[in-house]
Amino acid sequence: MIDDFAIPARTDNLLRSCGNRRLTSWGAAMTSDQISSPTAAGPAPSRFNLKSCLLIGVGCLAILAVGLCLAAALFLPRLRAVYEEVRSGIGLDSLQELGDLAVPGDLIEGVGILPTAAPDLCMEGLCLSYPEGLSLEALVITQPGELDPEFWAVPEHLEIRFVTYPLMDTFHEPHVSLFNIERFRQVNSNVGPMLDELSSLLLSQPATPESIPLIPIFNAAQIILTQVEYLEFDGGTGVRFVTQYGQGIWPINNLDLFYAFIGLSNDGQTLVSAIMPVANQGLPDDPETIVNDDYDAFAEGYAAYIATTEAMLDGAGPGTFSPNLDDLDALMRSIQLFGAP
Repeated sequence: MIDDFAIPARTDNLLRSCGNRRLTSWGAAMTSDQISSPTAAGPAPSRFNLKSCLLIGVGCLAILAVGLCLAAALFLPRLRAVYEEVRSGIGLDSLQELGDLAVPGDLIEGVGILPTAAPDLCMEGLCLSYPEGLSLEALVITQPGELDPEFWAVPEHLEIRFVTYPLMDTFHEPHVSLFNIERFRQVNSNVGPMLDELSSLLLSQPATPESIPLIPIFNAAQIILTQVEYLEFDGGTGVRFVTQYGQGIWPINNLDLFYAFIGLSNDGQTLVSAIMPVANQGLPDDPETIVNDDYDAFAEGYAAYIATTEAMLDGAGPGTFSPNLDDLDALMRSIQLFGAP
């Protein structure tokens, strides 16, 4: 049936002309010369194809532009709202003002990052920084509780133990201890009145106190009390003093003398206790040289000896001690408390 289908002659000529890419315009009449001579049409078909492509391209661009405009109209208000929320949340206006601040070039010349002060040692609840005048190395350890006998009982606590220190061959080991006050009260009923006395002392800060409680409790008596000074640190207040403890009549000497610091946190939850051995130029390294094989005579004049020695040490400058008392004060002032241990 397809073979019997007749195509009109004019339509046939048009189709053949399209097949030969010679159609000048859709529906235009063709001359007999154009039909009989296909090569005579010239460049017209190329103009037709280029124009069609241009029209299609322009149409696509127009559609794309309309789509972008619609998208902008729909989404830009929402994006602006989100931007305003973020701006108000983090204070971009303030950040812009900070960004306009100029840092003097001489402060950052040759430095990638500006230096910041940092503690040399931190443990749970406490950090401290070593002063330049002291060469120190330390370990942080957990000391187990000692509950028997109760009079000298201490709870488990943290301790900074200095393994490098100017004086190492002394009776006392240099260390800083950190105690939870509530736990201390629970294991030792005797420490409560001492803590209350310390709290009152730090509040009134007398220049010449008759005594300063030293916690943990020593199995010895305080022989001298000199160089009393109150120090504030980040998170609390304390008092330092130079002292020597003993169980009998004995000379003040550089093996037993120590710098003591005891402080309370502002929130009343933490006790800081430090013992740092010190030596003084006016004291003997060997106490036997003071006794001179006549202990009875030394004991008879002991009260006068203590008064004289205490006055000498009270009048001594910080630099006559080793380590320098100013350096030890700087170590204690560098303490930062940030929570109960």
